[in-house]
Amino acid sequence: MKYLSIFIFLMFSLNSCKKDEKVVESSLEKDSVKLNNILKNDTGDLNSLKVDNLNVKPEKGKTVFSRDGESLFYFDTRSNLGEIKIDGNSYVLDMLNFTDNEYRISGNGIKITATEGNFEDMKGDCLSGNFPKMKVDMNGKVVVLNNISVQDCPAY
Repeated sequence: MKYLSIFIFLMFSLNSCKKDEKVVESSLEKDSVKLNNILKNDTGDLNSLKVDNLNVKPEKGKTVFSRDGESLFYFDTRSNLGEIKIDGNSYVLDMLNFTDNEYRISGNGIKITATEGNFEDMKGDCLSGNFPKMKVDMNGKVVVLNNISVQDCPAY
């Protein structure tokens, strides 16, 4: 509980220190993205969003969301930037809020909401949890993803 309290305090502190917003070009390595491993959304609707896998591993300072062992998106708390790939296009995430058992992550036109998470005790440097459902909204187009795991490894 002590580590969770410290982590929440750190997240609020980092969030309140956000610099003036400016246009940021993602300098993420293009070769780290798996292009041909695309996840279909859980609704099966071909007209809705498809979240592509990323080749990102949990490490200190990163919060990584995955399903079935494949990373879907991440947020780096050291740089205050993350990435999600939807329908073959990469999008920068620049805001992360964590409270109790929920995450709210956003970027230009993207809003990700994960609520009602179940978390385990902190192991090593990382906090692990599971979300039964997670909503990804891109400019009003929504997909709900099921059984999303998170591994949050704070940089303190």
